[in-house]
Amino acid sequence: MEGQGGRLCDSGIGGEVYSVDRRFVFQCGRVAAGGDWAIAEAGGDSMTAIRFLMVVFLCLSVSACLNNDVTEIKFPAHTEGRENIGMGTIVFGISLEKEWSYKNFGISLDEYSLEEKNITGNCFHYNTAGADIPSDTQGVHYFVFNVPSGYYVYSPFNAASAIAPYNALAFFVPVHQTVYIGDFTYVGNHKVKFQRNLDAAEKSTKLLTETPLVPSETISVTSPHMFICTP
Repeated sequence: MEGQGGRLCDSGIGGEVYSVDRRFVFQCGRVAAGGDWAIAEAGGDSMTAIRFLMVVFLCLSVSACLNNDVTEIKFPAHTEGRENIGMGTIVFGISLEKEWSYKNFGISLDEYSLEEKNITGNCFHYNTAGADIPSDTQGVHYFVFNVPSGYYVYSPFNAASAIAPYNALAFFVPVHQTVYIGDFTYVGNHKVKFQRNLDAAEKSTKLLTETPLVPSETISVTSPHMFICTP
């Protein structure tokens, strides 16, 4: 069922829906969650099944499109929201070193609350920056997002897990600054490694960023967990 599309936003659930990297992606709020279309395909993996069911509950319980204050910047003229109070800009890369069995591979970064020790998302408002690339992409592909200032973590909804300690690392995004999060590379066995190449990121995104690109400050945090919505 890869690539199957449909618009659920008009019926009160999500937005344009399609299968990406063993995830459901709801374009309206861009909610990404791990899970297979066919659980049996994953050999009955319990965590995959749990993630899949969480997404199903999320779909069934949300009565309107999820709000997401994050905006992807794709063109130099795309400056919507950059002047907004309390906003910053992030840059991150995605690549693959090992084969991914599905058409696309993607990751998301979720807004994180230091007070709550978890992502800020819920069934109605979910600030998340998600992107994906074709599984046969060579090299690193970079993405730029305008986001509310604060902390962001590797999403617990991602289909592939981040290798420790980056599964419990928060990246700080200051107001009116552009920060480089890093590169997330799939290395097989449903694992993602984290690394940084500031020069490459800067060259790739210089037309999309309005302020100098600097590495994001990081702090160790409690590992985030997924939220679940019940009917």
